[in-house]
Amino acid sequence: MIIVDGDIDIKNNFIICGSEGYDYDDGCNEPNDSYVMLLSSVDQLDPSDPAIRMQNNAQLRGILYAPHGLLFIENSATLKEATAYQIQAENNCQIIYESGLINLNFSSGPGGGWLIEDWIEVVPD
Repeated sequence: MIIVDGDIDIKNNFIICGSEGYDYDDGCNEPNDSYVMLLSSVDQLDPSDPAIRMQNNAQLRGILYAPHGLLFIENSATLKEATAYQIQAENNCQIIYESGLINLNFSSGPGGGWLIEDWIEVVPD
């Protein structure tokens, strides 16, 4: 899980995989039911400056979460799950939900529970 107190911008063929890793020739390796979650805590709702923007063939085998802001997905971006105060999707983007993916708001359900095993705060210089 990556928590950002600002906006998140994922673009231009950038690929983010879960713990299964990445192969330069083939992209993300076979999924192992592990997902990366990127969370933005800002309340930006303007499409020109959203809390999270994903665009231009970017791929995320994971979760984007903007509980107070706009999640703007466009131009052939692909991800597994999206949760936000507001979502705007344009131009051939794909959100492909998987059965049993854990609900962000509950600790039990079809996907079971989730646990943060360790974390570190990164403070800019």
